[in-house]
Amino acid sequence: MKQKLRLMAALWPILTLLTSMCLEARAQSPDYSGAVPPGNLPDTITPLQIGDTIPDYLWHLPIQVVNHPDQKEIITLNDYKGKAILLDFLFTGCKGCIAALPVLEKISLAFDSEVGIVAVTPEKRQRVTDFIPSNSYVNKSQLPFIVEDRILKQHFPHLYISHVVWIDVQGIVRAFTGTKHVTTRTIRELQNGNTRNWPVKTEMTSFFNAPLVRLNPEANSMRNNVGRPLYYSAITGYTEGVGVLVPTKADSLLGIKRISFKNMPIIDLYRIAIGSEFPLRKQICWEVEHPERYAVWMATLDSGQTLEEWYQQNSICYEGTFPIATDEETWQAFLRADLNRFLNLNGRLEHREGETYFVLSELP
Repeated sequence: MKQKLRLMAALWPILTLLTSMCLEARAQSPDYSGAVPPGNLPDTITPLQIGDTIPDYLWHLPIQVVNHPDQKEIITLNDYKGKAILLDFLFTGCKGCIAALPVLEKISLAFDSEVGIVAVTPEKRQRVTDFIPSNSYVNKSQLPFIVEDRILKQHFPHLYISHVVWIDVQGIVRAFTGTKHVTTRTIRELQNGNTRNWPVKTEMTSFFNAPLVRLNPEANSMRNNVGRPLYYSAITGYTEGVGVLVPTKADSLLGIKRISFKNMPIIDLYRIAIGSEFPLRKQICWEVEHPERYAVWMATLDSGQTLEEWYQQNSICYEGTFPIATDEETWQAFLRADLNRFLNLNGRLEHREGETYFVLSELP
């Protein structure tokens, strides 16, 4: 029983992470289930890539929809012909996906005659119909939801949501992103054909168990290294296709604990390193030239930079391995020391006039 409890304790962060990211299982073969007949579909569906043109049969495929502004229950993509189209794949259980919808709807209204934004979910019609009026983010929304989807997902396969498919007015697939990349600026770039330099949403699964650092095969096979733990600490830049993750793993065979943080703002890592003593935002003293590089809330994004672009340019990954008995306070101290050492910073707590401040300074 104790072994089972320890196993559940080790798995719980990963299970929670998978739930929060709304991990989807990839469909492996065409599935034509659902209340709407598939029409003239090919025997084998080939996933569409950036640069591909939407095939004619997909334009005319009957699709179930709820919450349509004209009260339609069946639509086709052809209803949006002549507009740019954004398909936002989501689940109603993904809080981040649903929280993004008011912003998407506002953008949709601003480009009403030029852009169609549609949510897409495999969930049942009744489930979504019941959900919309009960959720504060969408209970007044007129954004249509495609429901009971099987076919669109097979044309645009993905593992993680949100997953936004960008289709230009010519019916060409131009990008795959998350909802954080949807802004008025990026809509205009889509209209003007300026999507070439956009970040591409990639999806990786190996990060769940794979360490950030490994010995090469030759070193790993050396007699003195076999069965011995590898201790290290490392910082890298943004990792595509991972999202913001905190996968922590204990290896009882090697006797090591791996602490790993992926794609996080630097200030958030200092917050983790300092723990409960970390003060409120108003008690952070920025002795750095560009505070907006360290904390996303310091970035005004006035330049049109999207939140997704900010993370790609400024967030980092940290990973360290420690003896398995290392307690939280100890690895937190190592994390803070590594941030200061690797990033040439001095992040520290200071007491000034009876208040505790976090001070971040750049070293010469």
